[in-house]
Amino acid sequence: MATAKPKAKAPSKPAKVKKTATTSSRATSQKARPVKTTPAAAGGERSRALVLRRWLAAYWPLVLIVGCIVGLAVATITLGIKYHQLNQKYHQSQTKIAQLSDPQAAAQQEVKSLVSEVSQLVSLPDETPTLATVTDPSKLQDQQFFTEAQKGDKVLIFPNAKRAVLYRPSTHKVIESAPVQLNGDAAAAGATGAASGLGN
Repeated sequence: MATAKPKAKAPSKPAKVKKTATTSSRATSQKARPVKTTPAAAGGERSRALVLRRWLAAYWPLVLIVGCIVGLAVATITLGIKYHQLNQKYHQSQTKIAQLSDPQAAAQQEVKSLVSEVSQLVSLPDETPTLATVTDPSKLQDQQFFTEAQKGDKVLIFPNAKRAVLYRPSTHKVIESAPVQLNGDAAAAGATGAASGLGN
């Protein structure tokens, strides 16, 4: 007699486990939470604003006075600077007018100014020199004294001391200083120099 074989049971499928996003939802909820201002912080801001209002109400006259003083000081300094600049321009214009109206006085003033500048560089004789200006250095190259002369250089001739100084105002330097032999007085020497590249 044949016996029935028992049917094999099908393997049971594992139950699916649903993943929960509790961690991410917690982080999202934490980020989304608005920051609430505590009553203590709001009260502190109101108290500071109230103190500032009271201070301004009590001391606004002092603040106004200090502001006026500072404004007056700035205005005074500005006006003083402007006045100084205008005064300098006025004196310069008056000097130019005087030079144009009296060329001889202007020439004397130029000599005094040059003597004052050169005397700070070298020792000068105690006399008033005759002044000449180099106008054409090419005509003076045959003279050793004018080897390094340039147009615009000044020549101070001291007739009594028989000495000449070549001075360059543009660089405030003495280019040459040497004894000279003068034929006649200083005026004649200046005239002779004018004909050979020097001008008065």
